[in-house]
Amino acid sequence: EIAKSTYCTDFSKLCREARKARDEANDNVKYLQTLEKWMRKLNEDDVENLTAIFKPIMHTLMLIWKHSTHYNTPNRLVVMIREMCNSVIDQSCRFISGEQIFLLIENEEANSAVDHITLVLNVCGSFKNTYFDYKSKVSNECPGN
Repeated sequence: EIAKSTYCTDFSKLCREARKARDEANDNVKYLQTLEKWMRKLNEDDVENLTAIFKPIMHTLMLIWKHSTHYNTPNRLVVMIREMCNSVIDQSCRFISGEQIFLLIENEEANSAVDHITLVLNVCGSFKNTYFDYKSKVSNECPGN
């Protein structure tokens, strides 16, 4: 500013924006790192173990929603929930595919096919129930968010 350059004002504004973006990124990393181990388990554990992961993930998301200054927006939360849903779907498809179901039926193992489908439906139902439990909890604990 001493030189009275026409670029000083723009450069100063750019520096403030970069600082703000850096602070937001640091805040997001701080909170999202808490989800890393749970998301890894969601993507790698056996389908039978997924139901035990849902509550810790949703609880962590609730804490992020309550305490984060930048990551607690509906758009960002929707993306995270969508990623979780996609992981549950991927895990379910790896566990039992349509081809495997028909192969089991063809080999006269229909009971096994039903057991596999029932397990996947129970896992999906557990995810849905946990989501709605925490949605209600967040509505009560964070009405302003």
